[in-house]
Amino acid sequence: AGAAAAGADLLADAASRLDPALRERLAAAGLDEDAQNNLAALVRAQREATGVVPDDKTLVVERCEDETGDWRVMLHSPYGRQVHEPWAMAVQDRVERTLGFDPQAMAADDGILLRVPMTETRLPGAELFAFDPDELVRIVRDRVDKTALFAARFRECAARALLMSPTQPGKRAPLWQQRLKAGQLLEAARGERDFPILLETARECLQDVYDLDALHELMEGLAAGTVRMVEAQTSIPSPFAGPLLFGYVGEHLYQGDLPHAERQASLLSLDPALLGELLGSADLGELLDPQVVAQVEEQLQRLAPDRRARGAEGAADLLRVLGPLTAEEAAVRLEAPGGSPGPGQEDECDADASGCLAGRERPWDAAAEGSNDSLAEICEGAAAAPTPSRSATPAEARTLLKELRDAKRAFPAMIGGVERWAAVEDAGRLHEALGTEVPAWVPTAFLEVPDTGDGPGPLDSLVARYARTHGPFGEAEVAARLGIGPSVARESLRRLVAAGKIMQGRFGCAEEPGPAGVGAVAAITGAERTWVSAEVFRRLRSRSLAKARAAVRAVPASAYTRYVLDLQGVGTGGGTLEGTEGVAQVISQFEGVFLPAAAWEGHVFSSRVRDYRPSMLDELVTAGEVVWAGGRREDGAPPADGGPRARKAGKAAAAPALVAFYPTDSPLAPVQADAALAGAEDVEPAVRPSVEEAVVEALASGYGLFFRQIADAVRRRMEPERVDEASIAAALQELVWSGRATNDTFAP
Repeated sequence: AGAAAAGADLLADAASRLDPALRERLAAAGLDEDAQNNLAALVRAQREATGVVPDDKTLVVERCEDETGDWRVMLHSPYGRQVHEPWAMAVQDRVERTLGFDPQAMAADDGILLRVPMTETRLPGAELFAFDPDELVRIVRDRVDKTALFAARFRECAARALLMSPTQPGKRAPLWQQRLKAGQLLEAARGERDFPILLETARECLQDVYDLDALHELMEGLAAGTVRMVEAQTSIPSPFAGPLLFGYVGEHLYQGDLPHAERQASLLSLDPALLGELLGSADLGELLDPQVVAQVEEQLQRLAPDRRARGAEGAADLLRVLGPLTAEEAAVRLEAPGGSPGPGQEDECDADASGCLAGRERPWDAAAEGSNDSLAEICEGAAAAPTPSRSATPAEARTLLKELRDAKRAFPAMIGGVERWAAVEDAGRLHEALGTEVPAWVPTAFLEVPDTGDGPGPLDSLVARYARTHGPFGEAEVAARLGIGPSVARESLRRLVAAGKIMQGRFGCAEEPGPAGVGAVAAITGAERTWVSAEVFRRLRSRSLAKARAAVRAVPASAYTRYVLDLQGVGTGGGTLEGTEGVAQVISQFEGVFLPAAAWEGHVFSSRVRDYRPSMLDELVTAGEVVWAGGRREDGAPPADGGPRARKAGKAAAAPALVAFYPTDSPLAPVQADAALAGAEDVEPAVRPSVEEAVVEALASGYGLFFRQIADAVRRRMEPERVDEASIAAALQELVWSGRATNDTFAP
């Protein structure tokens, strides 16, 4: 009641302050007195909440905490969606590049809304929305092809160009099929930069939908001061914020319902630049293959046998590419002088040959799988393959490093409390960034810090090189490697992220510390945020995607045939099953399949059960574990042999009997004790039934009967009519091949 009274007082006060001229304008616009009072109360409440009402010359940036502790940053602006959507696109790009998270920007006709996590120590405000006019237009043009608007407009443009014409003239394709087809066409068209439909779609978005001219003029007004932005922080959302929040909830309500497998495939298929924009909120630990990550890092660190360096020149290249190394780290990356196999490697070669005879357990066996090469040819090829030489010992590596020192191309330095050897080209960067002492003989030219383009300072250059030569890593790793504090490393990493050199996300690929400086400080778990070079991430993504596609690539027909035969228990050496249990397993696999009786015993059972005998099947049927049912041929004619088993040679020319087997407890079995003979009780006793109905009545007792018992029951039911045994047998056979009766043996 108190709130209602306060609202009434607010309306009355607002109505009393309306200028008569304004009332006339509102009335001319179609607002009655109640609407005018409500509008006046809304404007007054907004002014009380934010201190100012937004208009075309004054924009309001409102910050408000939500129920989860995060912050909502809302821009109240009257310029409409055509201006706000490209503006929000540029703001999102700025937040992702500078602050490292996805703001989940949403644009509407009356403003823009962003989400800021509660972990941010400094809340952004009006500075997020101020842009250089030309820079803002460039950002919008670069990002427009990644928007949902672009995909929708592309579908319309492709339809107008008859690229999505229906397969059946006069029949309209469903909208969801149009979206799928347009999405496939868009992915194919992205490979052609000058594809005319892409250009027309971009023109429509930038000229017909977005009002970039008005946005450019608005940015010029903000720069010149003719348009100002006012900041306000509220405890509860202001009245103007209500529609923005309602639209935001509606847009993100079901965002997380995408299946995990579909999300993984879609993320791996995206362009790396777009993935960089999503790293603020996506967990990519399960997208990158751990084996691919380990392999790529081994190659980047020159640890793979085929990537080892040779001699003094190779050692100099290692120091220049990888940075300072200890003698032990350099040793595992260098080949031994002379390239001879190490101790025990001759025996390993012999072990490879014996492994060829013992089984396919070597790497080259994978390539030989499915080939037609003989075992001798495979072993001969393995023997001819070059054997990798051993790595150098620390003493041999130290000798090469001393040669470089004597040639004034390298020098030892203490970095992080460890003696490492550094290239003379790094002297200036190490001295300026880490305070490393350098020898007096270092030329002045090398003491000057070169501009590598990695960042504004020498520390950023060293951190960027570390990122280029490693997979996903933590800030503690690079800090320990360079002998600096984690906070210093974190600031450098953030500068590189802003420059687009590295990316941040939850990769969770490294589970164990690696050797020789590879992840040697701390293991990376999926819950930790890690860093990776953008160039390295593109390589990881492409190789992981290639491996994922290879895993689902269709196998050859021969491999599929082998799989089906193995699944059915038909090996190259005959059946793999044994005994009555094997027969029961085959029946479970073929449950309900109607085949000729001769095929069951001549092909199905004998090819799968190595010791099959006809008595095994009879044993299962007699014991009540298996039931069989007859079936008619496709032409409707009953089998001519009069029984399910044609073991006699004289019956070979008879029409095949179709038989299916079922486990007794199978719900698919057509013959059930309670329902197989349903309808038998419907025959009135006073009405003389047919021979078939009399047989059904006899079998309706629910227990097994011999043929003589069935014949006697039928004769009693058919008195005084005489019925011969041939008619009874024919009626019983008709019930068998219609699937309504069976017996407890499969013997003839």
